[in-house]
Amino acid sequence: MQTLFNSVAFARGVAAALASLAILGCETTIPASDTTPPRVELRLSGPGGGSVSNPPREVWTGPGGVQYMELNAGGEYGFTVIVSDTGGVASAALQLDQDIEIVSLDNASSVSNTVSGLSRILRITGARARPLTALTISGRLRFRELNNPSVGAETVSTVMRASGSDFGGASGPANTTNLELQYTYERP
Repeated sequence: MQTLFNSVAFARGVAAALASLAILGCETTIPASDTTPPRVELRLSGPGGGSVSNPPREVWTGPGGVQYMELNAGGEYGFTVIVSDTGGVASAALQLDQDIEIVSLDNASSVSNTVSGLSRILRITGARARPLTALTISGRLRFRELNNPSVGAETVSTVMRASGSDFGGASGPANTTNLELQYTYERP
């Protein structure tokens, strides 16, 4: 049994190392023309977390093909937004409700964290002089606890939006990809 556990632990370690290499992004050259939009992926790790991307990587298993996750009120989750494009990534962003607490931000010195109205926007910007194939925003967040017993049943519906853009080639307009994750959590 211990051999199986060690094999699984080793496999997870190798997978994590490979994922880290993919997330960092490599230097690239901006092509003369680029009409292909970047790929955007949002990963949430924790109770009921998973991964969604645009364009989708696989067939969705939710009702009617819906992308969904079963998230917990008060739950703490690791999050990663990955924007990738072979012609270079100009920006990556994550917009979420202001009442979602950012517990930690891994690359805080590179990521702007602004509040506008009821939204918080995390953004990182690439450099045309040194284009990379991927930009990431990662850290930990916590969803609001539903703890008002006088309200009775309580439901919160909200949206997380991840987006990314490329440079659009040497002189073309930037291509943009958006990803929206709607979620609801409730207390009976």
